[in-house]
Amino acid sequence: MEISTAWILGAFFFFGAALFCYHGYVLMYRKMSERQLMTGGLFKYTRHPQYTGLMFLDITNWFVWERTMQFRIATMLIYLTICIACYFQEKETLARFGKAAEAYYAETPRIFFFYPIRKIVLV
Repeated sequence: MEISTAWILGAFFFFGAALFCYHGYVLMYRKMSERQLMTGGLFKYTRHPQYTGLMFLDITNWFVWERTMQFRIATMLIYLTICIACYFQEKETLARFGKAAEAYYAETPRIFFFYPIRKIVLV
């Protein structure tokens, strides 16, 4: 049985969309009332699971669209925007939770894609 590229891309898209939506739900409804630093679930693998979901959604575009210069510039702008948003959210979290956030940041990569690299380097 041969698996087509469309199925693989669809799986990436679905996984990214599901990750983004689920963690939107977790953040907005379940955890906001607790007012504590979230470190469980996917947060133990990445500090920003929603941004990781957005990156999984974007991976599908690399295989579907023609990669023109405009595409490359738009993609870099999307990734740059995600990194800037991560930076400012982390500054806010450090101001809010202090030492607990510092300890969490020392153990957890910013984006999930850095998780395997971090584990290899730190071993």
